[in-house]
Amino acid sequence: MQLGLVLLPLFGNAQGYENIWFIGGGQSMNFSTGSPVPGGIPDFLNQYYSLNNGTPPRATIAVSDNNGDLQFFCQYFAAQAYPQLLLNPKVFDRNGNPFSNGAINAYAIEGGGNPLVIPSSINDKRYYLFYVKNGSLQYSIVDMSLNNGLGDVDVNYKDIMLKGYGTVNGMKMTAVQSCSGVWLVVRSRTANEYFSFKVDENGVNATPVVSVLGALPLFEYMVSLPFYGGLLKASNNGRYLVAATNMGVEMYDFERCSGKLKSARLIDTMQSYGVCFSSDDSKLYVSHNKKWQIFYQGEVFQYDLNQPDLQSITASKNLVMRNPIYENTSFSLPHITGAFGDLKSGPDGKIYIGNNTAHPVSNPSPCWLFSPGPANNAVPMPNNTDCITSQFLHVIHDPNQAGTACSAELTYLEFPGSNNNVTGLLLQNDIVAAPTAAPDTVSGNVFDVIVCFSDSETLSANEGGSCYLWDDGSTEMDRVVDGSGTYWVGYFQDCTYRTDTFFVQFIPLPEVNAQYFGCEDEIRFTVKATDGLAYGYILRNEDNEIVGEANGFGDAVFQDLNSGNYALQITAQGVCDTTLLITLNAYPAAEVQVYPEVATIAYGDSIQLNATGADLYHWWPSGSLDSAVIANPWARPFEPTVFTVLGINRYGCRDSAFVNIKIDYTMPDLIPNAFSPNGDGLNDVFRIEGIAYQKVLVFDVFNRYGQRVFSTTKSDVGWDGRFKGKDCEVGIYYYLVRLVYPDGRERVLKGDVQLIR
Repeated sequence: MQLGLVLLPLFGNAQGYENIWFIGGGQSMNFSTGSPVPGGIPDFLNQYYSLNNGTPPRATIAVSDNNGDLQFFCQYFAAQAYPQLLLNPKVFDRNGNPFSNGAINAYAIEGGGNPLVIPSSINDKRYYLFYVKNGSLQYSIVDMSLNNGLGDVDVNYKDIMLKGYGTVNGMKMTAVQSCSGVWLVVRSRTANEYFSFKVDENGVNATPVVSVLGALPLFEYMVSLPFYGGLLKASNNGRYLVAATNMGVEMYDFERCSGKLKSARLIDTMQSYGVCFSSDDSKLYVSHNKKWQIFYQGEVFQYDLNQPDLQSITASKNLVMRNPIYENTSFSLPHITGAFGDLKSGPDGKIYIGNNTAHPVSNPSPCWLFSPGPANNAVPMPNNTDCITSQFLHVIHDPNQAGTACSAELTYLEFPGSNNNVTGLLLQNDIVAAPTAAPDTVSGNVFDVIVCFSDSETLSANEGGSCYLWDDGSTEMDRVVDGSGTYWVGYFQDCTYRTDTFFVQFIPLPEVNAQYFGCEDEIRFTVKATDGLAYGYILRNEDNEIVGEANGFGDAVFQDLNSGNYALQITAQGVCDTTLLITLNAYPAAEVQVYPEVATIAYGDSIQLNATGADLYHWWPSGSLDSAVIANPWARPFEPTVFTVLGINRYGCRDSAFVNIKIDYTMPDLIPNAFSPNGDGLNDVFRIEGIAYQKVLVFDVFNRYGQRVFSTTKSDVGWDGRFKGKDCEVGIYYYLVRLVYPDGRERVLKGDVQLIR
């Protein structure tokens, strides 16, 4: 239940079935004129039962047709007290004559309860008659087309057992209209559970729906002291059931489509007996019998079911009726108990209350309310000079009203001659017929569900529904899905079948790690997106500065980042938006150092370069190196060169350094001033000394007459003192030398040399 109760339209059951009530002791009441009057059941008791009139029958019901005309009635005694009645008829026609097959296997013992009748939904002449014997649930079918229209029990459907002996409690048995039939609900005696049997156009389904629930020990559902077993009643809209127990009033949700009872909750913890809903289901009435010494004083409490929660419903408890205990000092049994029994809603919308056994008083005066009777209580009480000894039904005239506005009245309907005919505590069970129309089927809601960045989503059906059935066969209100697709759920809502459809699209969260590693200033990471979906990304650093953006389909790459904490905002489809925290971690840096950093070498010389601080190295330019991939290569540059070395450590981090090699182009260029070409191997040739990388453009020798006696451009060739194959004379000669150096400079050398022999 909603707590407060959601008010729904009433079933629309034709009320003619309960036009006449049979309440025992030969007493009945008739609603055919609107207000109830005693009568309606023919006088038959003394004809078929030779019992003292003060002995109450314990199980009764009268059944009218849809027009309110009496069809048959049923009564039987406690066979433990009267075993001779076991074979007597128990079902009678409208004239008071027993059915020829009316000796059904039923009798009343403690916990047996009243019989219960459900009209057939396809044949208005047939009625299902349910009863409990020794804790067994049985039924027979009464067919009014038999016996010339006076009816009889169908011998083919007589004493059919639904639950075995010792299994059910007939005091807690009621009927609830389903969406396509009627549920017979009865309490188990062996476990904390209820059985719901479906009665529809197919007859009685012998396989019950089992509802395991109940907050109290099992025994408390059996006994409601001082009377055996509190009763079970359904709300008029069929959505709730209430059980009276020895330890409290327990309410359940009821699924009309499935027969399941759910969500047991205690409204009150007082001992209770009778329960009844007001006609609009806004109020609940409970009878309670308060013990004083060996006597009981009846009380009726009202609860407001429109309160928002269980605690508020409990707090709304209101005493609306109390039955006093009387005393007459002139009688041998001076105290007259005032216990209340069953509560039942009549065709007129009023609630009637059964009365306990009254004791005849031979001299009714003087008579007064017995202390501690609440003479000053605001609840309506009879005059304390009247000694109430007749049998009555009490009434609540306007049960939909709150508190004393419900107009409770004691001793409302008196039965004639009832000093000796006791009505007892039980009123007949409600007669509930199947709905006259099949459940309607309508289209439900359509939901477009976008699931943002999650692996699963919970789809929820309408919480006001029942009997959920999803496309995968699951039956809970909620269903967890983990993939895009179309899902549907069917359910009943007020006996209208609806189907809701969910179009679900999952937007997966792109693959992003919480941490990434890389070299400082070069850290990069890739966001792997789902194919076919467009995403937007904004990357912010710790100062909330945007350091990267990307949009579109496919993966996104962010690079050249420093270490630190970043926030990556991800959006998709215009509705999905989330921010992930990412930490970028830097590997240890490579720190390359070189030696020498600057050096000058003579043209043509070599120098060794050295680098440290990394694991792998690469030098360039590499043309003058003996190796470009070692830490200490030899370099022989012929021109000034800046060498760059790139070092990479084991983490892939890089660093570079530079070596500047300068070239000294200075060369000796020495020319001797004398030579002696005499063949002794000493100074036999006149040549330019120190020639290495210089280029000789001109090397001429002249005699004193200006005649050129030698000329060459070769650096390794000199003048041997001969001219045209003959030795030249000793003396002074003149030379002219033009040299060009590797750096492009030219030099002219002039001088004289002495030839000596």
